Amino acid sequence: MAIEATHTAAPGRLRFRMPGLYRAPALGQEVERRVGALPQVHAVRANQLTGQVLVRFPATLQATQVLAWLQQTLADLLPTETPHPATPAATSS
Repeated sequence: MAIEATHTAAPGRLRFRMPGLYRAPALGQEVERRVGALPQVHAVRANQLTGQVLVRFPATLQATQVLAWLQQTLADLLPTETPHPATPAATSS
């Protein structure tokens, strides 16, 4: 599962929902550390009660570009979906 942009209308601000962040303060701190280290990010705030992250960046950047950086930066923190095990085929006698 990937991060999902929930608010992109305001220039220089992006709010996104991150799987696994709800009630996970350690994950929120790690997200803030990693995203805050990106050179174009002015501020970041992870909210473990809503499962969302607010990122502030220069208004001259497109939200889609920032979202791509976030996806790449946080890829190893996101839960991966595991495929469902295949059901065995019925055997005929």
